[in-house]
Amino acid sequence: MMDRVQLVNMVITGLLTYSFNLYKWPISLLKQIEQWCRNFIWAGDILKKGIAIVNCATICSPLENGGLKIINLHHENNAYLLKLAWKCAYSNKHWSLLLKARVLKSKYEFRMVYRSSSLWPAIRQFYSTILYYTSWIVGTCSFINFWNDKWCGTTSLANIVGLSNNVSIPDTVSQLWTGGDCNIPLSLQQMPHLFSHIMVRAEHDIPNWIVDESGRFTLKSARTFFLDPKVPCGWGKFIWSSYLPSSKTLVLWKFFHRQLPTDQHIQNKGLHICSMRTFCEKHEEFIHHLFF
Repeated sequence: MMDRVQLVNMVITGLLTYSFNLYKWPISLLKQIEQWCRNFIWAGDILKKGIAIVNCATICSPLENGGLKIINLHHENNAYLLKLAWKCAYSNKHWSLLLKARVLKSKYEFRMVYRSSSLWPAIRQFYSTILYYTSWIVGTCSFINFWNDKWCGTTSLANIVGLSNNVSIPDTVSQLWTGGDCNIPLSLQQMPHLFSHIMVRAEHDIPNWIVDESGRFTLKSARTFFLDPKVPCGWGKFIWSSYLPSSKTLVLWKFFHRQLPTDQHIQNKGLHICSMRTFCEKHEEFIHHLFF
């Protein structure tokens, strides 16, 4: 079974990676592929439905959470598109600048009518997410939006102050700096504490991905963003050791999930058989009696 798990993770999902980098796949198609993968893992044939001893959510969990690290294709597609949206938002490459000039009125406002783009439909649904979960390390301030970016704390000024974006205040923070000092607008001088801790800490404005502790956006942090938080189990990562053959590790994995095919487990599935432990010939065969 472990060889089939590795084939699914390395071959099937590897073939889809290039397309995931650029396009949003239909959910119905991803579900069909995942169904074929599950059939292949449990039955060895994509057209035959095997008996799943552990639910899909569990086997798609990381190893430390007791799963088999089967890649959830829908989450994987979203993670790659989130990475593409990050590049589009903060890259100065020609393709990014051209796309933003075509589809954006401003940093936080989309155009209602724009020239068609094969990339933008996939990026659009995550573009606002990227902006929301980004804070800024202040540098030249030329790329930091005064109202909506998180540059003077963990919340944007629009949310803290509750003022409308229509108030006459410069769009970028750089228009407030003069000789290294911040000239606070008259409408905000009654709240100087909002700006008291602002310091220039970089030569350039640096976007900070607040979802990750390091502040760096990586594909790993994008995958974690779409995972449901779970408490790691004590045995999850311990049993997956390079010193143990994967076939033996799989037996341990089934044991901790209480899914070993003992007589009692088979009876619980509805198949009535006579049960007696081979060694003692007295008791029924069940997990607790076999190992403890």
